[in-house]
Amino acid sequence: MFANWQLVFYIQMLCKKDKFINLSTKKRIPCEKFLEKYEEEELDLFEHLHNILPCFEDDWASICSKSLYPPMLGKQMNKAASQARGWDIQSLRERGLEYLTLNIEDFEVKGSNDTWRLKPTAHKEVAQGVQHPLLLLLLVPPCLVNQAREDWKGLRDLILGGSVVLSGSEFPIFLYKHHEVDHDDIQDGPEKHPQFWKHIFFGPNWAGQIKGDRLSETETRVGPSIKVKKNQAELCDMDGMVTPGSIGYAAILYWWTINDLNDWRTKDTFDRKLFYQSILELFETVEDPDKANDGWIKETLNFWNSTMFSTIPKNIDFIEPQPAPILSSIEVICQQRRMR
Repeated sequence: MFANWQLVFYIQMLCKKDKFINLSTKKRIPCEKFLEKYEEEELDLFEHLHNILPCFEDDWASICSKSLYPPMLGKQMNKAASQARGWDIQSLRERGLEYLTLNIEDFEVKGSNDTWRLKPTAHKEVAQGVQHPLLLLLLVPPCLVNQAREDWKGLRDLILGGSVVLSGSEFPIFLYKHHEVDHDDIQDGPEKHPQFWKHIFFGPNWAGQIKGDRLSETETRVGPSIKVKKNQAELCDMDGMVTPGSIGYAAILYWWTINDLNDWRTKDTFDRKLFYQSILELFETVEDPDKANDGWIKETLNFWNSTMFSTIPKNIDFIEPQPAPILSSIEVICQQRRMR
């Protein structure tokens, strides 16, 4: 969801011309360093595009016939992705807070009362994020939950003053089942509320339902035939399987719904890309070959598939692990897996 398609195509064009440069300095670098720098993201994205589009190789040859076409295509793809994300964000602005109220009724925060109800019409920068006691509790990592419950105003001031940083390397408590975490096994229960996922991939009308087993959000009768509007799950060819990427996307939009930012382009201390990649790493294999088919991965994906599609995947493909951020939730999880 953080792909810059203009950059992806530019990197690919450089490879085609054997022109290996550091984009920051514009100086030539060895091929090995170029691949090391860009293979993990930009070149992998291009390869993924090549694999999922049957005629992409022929189309790409035509696109490359003129030097202006690749950047124009990249610009349009970036624009389309931005618009799609904007639609999701806007549609979740009010409905997202409604979904939240289904999950935080039992939260106890000293100093909060009925006047702290979630108000979708209020300005985010003054009524949401760390300014709201319940949303603050959802945004902090497990190590700060008790402090958020006992002295939310003090913690709020520490965060706003920069003494406490919510960086994205530690999972917020909203990521955990029932908003509780087992400190002896930090991966026990990381999951997003299904309403957000269903809202995005099945549509708002399905978000409150238990099973998303219909194929479409709406049906419109035209004469004897029925025209069906496909939902995002169909358009993305999920084929009854929830992907780790879609879970990560729903988590990002959950975070965005409850924070105090109004513009996606605005940056704060929370690294959204790191947070998203850390979620994906949860679904990667561990280094020990004997534990490659980690039970938690299968159990979690089976839960999502049975909840969203009423199906359980027969086969799950795993990808190789990547280094986790230092002192992050992922690092702790990997250590715990290795000790099993």
